[in-house]
Amino acid sequence: MNTTNCRSGGNATTIGYKEARDVKTVYEHLVNTGERNILLFGTSMGAVAVLKAVHDDHIRPRALVLECPFGSLYKAACARFNAVGVPGFPLAGFLIFWGGVQHGFPAFSHRPVEYAKAVDIPTLLFYGEQDDRVTRAEIDGIYGNLKGKKQLVTFPQAGHVNYLVAYRKAWRGSVARFLQRY
Repeated sequence: MNTTNCRSGGNATTIGYKEARDVKTVYEHLVNTGERNILLFGTSMGAVAVLKAVHDDHIRPRALVLECPFGSLYKAACARFNAVGVPGFPLAGFLIFWGGVQHGFPAFSHRPVEYAKAVDIPTLLFYGEQDDRVTRAEIDGIYGNLKGKKQLVTFPQAGHVNYLVAYRKAWRGSVARFLQRY
């Protein structure tokens, strides 16, 4: 699903907050067509949108496959500033405040680490240990808060990249084994 063409606005993003409605819409469409074997997959912001949709709308897919979701929007903004050599404080706070005002959502409350507490669906979580945008502590927080059966797979040399492209064999094997179990 490409959320840029959905109700979330088209040329702006709320980094997974309003995009969660799009996840819910697609999920409900699949259910209404009779599909019951639904797996939700998301990378980065997409993973956040999936977590928020499960949290807010109580959707019940068979399983989730999530790659490198951030723990909070504030931490994600700090990481972006730090990645370009600019201190996160106070600029990230200004950015989060203004982005929330401009796009009409409570940006400081956008915390996927909290959304994970509502997830009791089998979840496969991927993380690149060299990720400069999402910390291991954020991943550990999300993983620790997941209530259902779960598995964490890390790629020691990976950053914030497309794991399927960079680690195709390992990624596909992990997903296949996970889906066989759940």
